[in-house]
Amino acid sequence: MTGCGRTISTVPSQPASYPLFDLAAFPAGFTPTGHGREELLSQLGMSPKATQHGDWPLLLHGAGNPISHLRIKEATDWLQSQSRSIVESFSHEDIAQGNEWFLDTIARHGLMVTGSSGVQGQWPKLLMTLGRNGRFYLDHQLPDAHAAQHYLIKFQRGNHAQLGRIFDAEAPYMQLAHHLGLRVYQPITRLGHALFIPRFDRNTHGASFVRHAQESLAAFCNRAGFEIRLSHDVALAAIHCYCSDPIIEATEYLCRDMANVVLGTKDNHARSTAFTRDGNGNVMLTPLFDFAPMYLQPDGVARTMHWTVGERTPLIDWIGITNDVASQLGMDPSLIEHCETPRQHLLQ
Repeated sequence: MTGCGRTISTVPSQPASYPLFDLAAFPAGFTPTGHGREELLSQLGMSPKATQHGDWPLLLHGAGNPISHLRIKEATDWLQSQSRSIVESFSHEDIAQGNEWFLDTIARHGLMVTGSSGVQGQWPKLLMTLGRNGRFYLDHQLPDAHAAQHYLIKFQRGNHAQLGRIFDAEAPYMQLAHHLGLRVYQPITRLGHALFIPRFDRNTHGASFVRHAQESLAAFCNRAGFEIRLSHDVALAAIHCYCSDPIIEATEYLCRDMANVVLGTKDNHARSTAFTRDGNGNVMLTPLFDFAPMYLQPDGVARTMHWTVGERTPLIDWIGITNDVASQLGMDPSLIEHCETPRQHLLQ
């Protein structure tokens, strides 16, 4: 298997007795996490709180249709075996209103709401495809020849007012990121109780779709497990080592973290950033995602990634950080200039 920056070389031929996350970081990105992990473990007759002993079953059942361009054959076969012979479709309104028929249909597929398999995160999500007929289908059920666009559809989590405010703000926050000059994809559309988020790991190419390689920052740095703590310095070292244009990508990374700090998107763990490889072999950061005011989280969210130099006081020394990054990675100090415009926008 090939990731964005490295190749995963050897995995034991009979690894069921090994913890998955002790084998390789890259395959771990195929499996669902959060809400989806708990739902699928329950469906497999396991404890929804199962830890490492649940990883291998999750890979064999939950990696049949993940984000990115790779699949696990056994998981794909299992996913297709769960599909009904009648392929059902939905309107925008069915999904946006979360009507009973839509929810019942999804539940019959065992996907409420694991996400058409392979989706990560705490908020309920589904991978769905908009057909050329204007109807939505579970992503794995519609052939590419009939597909118009692929979406990640995100639903509100719980009834807490603060969670509602986070959900309401996600689309406007992405518009703000675009205004700041950050790398964003197509606009997020809010309809009723759902966010329709266009996927950037698939693009149209003539009459077909191209699936792009993608992996999380954790996998990019070859770190396994969900409790890992990375520093931004480790991330920047990986960018310098693997990205095709490290100055552009390091600049984008720095500007994103400025925005994270000022706008309260505190959930900056190693799976809220990802990398992609395009058709020409260029490795770069994906467009921004999961950009929302997580400081509103009712039970609190701590900033998990920090800078070794410059983040020792409540006021982060961005000039010091950018100088330090340029020095450590052998980059031109003009890197600082690229960050100046978004920094001024944020200060305003």
